[in-house]
Amino acid sequence: GGTTADGWPFLVMELVEGEPVTDWANRMKLPVAERLRLFLQIVDAVAYAHGRLVVHRDLKPSNVLVTADGQVKLLDFGVAKLLEAGRGSGDAVTRLGPIPMTLEFASPEQLRGERVTVVSDVFQLGALLHVLLTGERPFQDVDLQARLQGAARAPRPSAVVSEAGLLRSLRGDLDTIVQKALESAPADRYQSAEGLAADVRSHLASRPIAARPASPWVRLRKFSTRNPWFWPVATTATVGLAAYLGTVVRYSSQLEGQRAQAVAEAERAEALRGFMLSQFGAADPYSDDPVRPDVTVVEAMSLSAEAARRDLADQPLLQAEMLSAVAQVFSNLSLYGEARALLDEAMTVRRANDAEGTLEQVGDLGLLGWV
Repeated sequence: GGTTADGWPFLVMELVEGEPVTDWANRMKLPVAERLRLFLQIVDAVAYAHGRLVVHRDLKPSNVLVTADGQVKLLDFGVAKLLEAGRGSGDAVTRLGPIPMTLEFASPEQLRGERVTVVSDVFQLGALLHVLLTGERPFQDVDLQARLQGAARAPRPSAVVSEAGLLRSLRGDLDTIVQKALESAPADRYQSAEGLAADVRSHLASRPIAARPASPWVRLRKFSTRNPWFWPVATTATVGLAAYLGTVVRYSSQLEGQRAQAVAEAERAEALRGFMLSQFGAADPYSDDPVRPDVTVVEAMSLSAEAARRDLADQPLLQAEMLSAVAQVFSNLSLYGEARALLDEAMTVRRANDAEGTLEQVGDLGLLGWV
């Protein structure tokens, strides 16, 4: 800018040869991710202006041109200027007056004539992103009076599209990002353009966004999206861990069974020992029972058999064990008739208590064969 030699002031501006961002994105058939990257160029330009205390106040598609090489150019910073109506985008026209604005993109505080701040530009960026993603203006069917009162809420982007793939892309993070930028109350919006850009970049990088606290499952899903190796490794590790735990449980069960069997054997042996000692107490001079020093081995064994029938009726397998032991003594004393009778009785007891085929019964059969 400056003044000519004959005193005329002049201002030279860059000639931007491009088309509105929405037209360019549609013509190039950009997918959602590429539209977001294009949007980030816009946000970075707005953030640069905010850093120099300049508020745009009139962000809309016709004020964002894209050159042939894909470079975004942001026009009309803070300028109350009438643009060419319908400049290829069917965009609304800036209203002239004390407060320049485009009604469909203006924030509620702009509509009410209140002080405009950087969060007003954040609102307009949210409206611009809504159009860029859906092709629909967020407040085109909303009553102006409701917007003035801050009672109107823009529809979620995913609610205004019908194509299934696009709907899946918009649902979730992008719905949340756009709606947070379009909150009626300035305090509820992103408080800076950088905050809005940070969430868009997080979404592109499959990271949790600040606008919505992420659950552990969402964090895991986003982590796996960023790292495709995660699920194969996790699956392999899970299968390996399950196999290891299964092996540990199986061997632990076997060891527990063996331990229980050993305890049972020890208890059985102790019970037999105690029973035998109690039976020979009749010949013990220190016993509380009347002393019978003349008791013979045969008599003591016969008394033991009687005691086993009487005292071990509730422990049939131990009773059979005791009868077999007495039969062994009788066999050693060549009292084969008595031994055979006791062995038959012991095997009958085992058979009645589902103890056939045990090592003890095999021992009885061997002794019976000898007898």
